Amino acid sequence: MGPAATVLALPAMHLVMPPALALPATSLMLLLAGFTVAACAHWTGHAAEAERLGPKDVAGALVLLGFAAALLSDAETALASIEHWQIGLIASGPM
Repeated sequence: MGPAATVLALPAMHLVMPPALALPATSLMLLLAGFTVAACAHWTGHAAEAERLGPKDVAGALVLLGFAAALLSDAETALASIEHWQIGLIASGPM
């Protein structure tokens, strides 16, 4: 998943997920996008550019934003939301 797909998926994530899980999921998507860009830049052999932003700079920014979103999320509320969701799945029975 590239950075463009991540940016397009962020507004939809708030519609699909409970509000308590939107920020942790956003963090996960940004981290995965950043690590994907960094891996692609490493495998293609892009060198760091002195005057322009390169793929490694973009990857660093995505990872930084992902960590910031993780730090801003409320872990207790997210875990309570996951537990409530899990109880609902168990109560619905086997598929």
